[in-house]
Amino acid sequence: MRLIFQFQTPKSWSKKKTEAALERGYHTQKPDADNLEKGIKDALNGIAYIDDAQVAEVSKIKIWGPCDRITIEVEEV
Repeated sequence: MRLIFQFQTPKSWSKKKTEAALERGYHTQKPDADNLEKGIKDALNGIAYIDDAQVAEVSKIKIWGPCDRITIEVEEV
C-alpha cells in the first residue's frame, strides 16, 4: 500500500511562507502520518481487502501541495 497525503497551505500564511513550504515539500505538522494511515486502512476493510491485517507493507508520505488530496495505491501480493 502506498499513501500520499497532500495538504494545502493555510490561506492565512504569507506568500513567502507558502512558497517555502511548497519548495520544501514535506508536511511536518499534525496530523500524524500513522493516524492518517490507520483511518485509511480501516476505511478500506471489506473493500480493498477482507481485513487490514492483510496489509504487509505500507509506504506513506505527507507533503504540501496546491490542494488537499489523498492518493491511495493498493497492490496485491
